[in-house]
Amino acid sequence: MKALCGILAAIVVMVPAACTTTENNKTVTTINYEASNNYLYRGRAAMDRDNYADAIKQFTLAIRYNPEAEEAYYGRGTAFAFLEQYEEALADFTKAIAINPKYSAAYFNRGVVQVRLEHYQEAVDDSTAAIQLDPGYREAYANRGTAYAQLEEYEYAIRDYSHALELEPDYLAYFNRGLVYYRTDKYQEALDDVTMAIDLNPDYAPAFKLRDSIYQFLPKPE
Repeated sequence: MKALCGILAAIVVMVPAACTTTENNKTVTTINYEASNNYLYRGRAAMDRDNYADAIKQFTLAIRYNPEAEEAYYGRGTAFAFLEQYEEALADFTKAIAINPKYSAAYFNRGVVQVRLEHYQEAVDDSTAAIQLDPGYREAYANRGTAYAQLEEYEYAIRDYSHALELEPDYLAYFNRGLVYYRTDKYQEALDDVTMAIDLNPDYAPAFKLRDSIYQFLPKPE
């Protein structure tokens, strides 16, 4: 975001956080939606700048003013994931889902974190939940394919990568499906997929390395 022209005086306004009181033996929480939303927007802006530490601070303040702000938990979880603080990310995505059980993106991101933590069956479950909520969720199919591949459920992995590619061609999905074909000794299919990955992203070095390995198992041209 570009700086505003001119000089603005800094104005500090004290706003109350969400507070909890007891009325008639019932706990009542007063939420400051305006303050929470302001910090939510600041957190998103920090994410756009790749300033994940600041994003975490802003989202934490958003949660302070509204403990039921699922988007703030989701945003903070995403920032934690970028910083490879996966346990913290997992907790935040879980909280977002608890608040909004139909939050498909939170299921997807939690599934990605599950893969990072090598919780592959949980990754399958979360990706499946995201797909059930949004049947066109290409990234969720690809992530589930990765989890299945790690579980050595190769047929399911190929199915999911293929579905993801039907929704939208993507070099990583081609590469990952090619890797599964390679692991299952289907070298021509592996070569075709890796070549497509290179065509889509000529700068993706792992695809060139895998293609060199595949060539060793294919008949040499006469």
